[in-house]
Amino acid sequence: MTQVLRRFHVFRQSHFLAFGCYYRQPYFRSPDTYELFLSSLEVRRRFSVCV
Repeated sequence: MTQVLRRFHVFRQSHFLAFGCYYRQPYFRSPDTYELFLSSLEVRRRFSVCV
């Protein structure tokens, strides 16, 4: 686990998100992929879906 984690303590929110990428593959290289991931997280938050 990395030594530099940013933690945000908000009621009923995740402590942090951790991603383990196989051989540190850059999965968010394209801006479209990054935006899709962020919008998916926002939908998850809006509808209170647990992942």
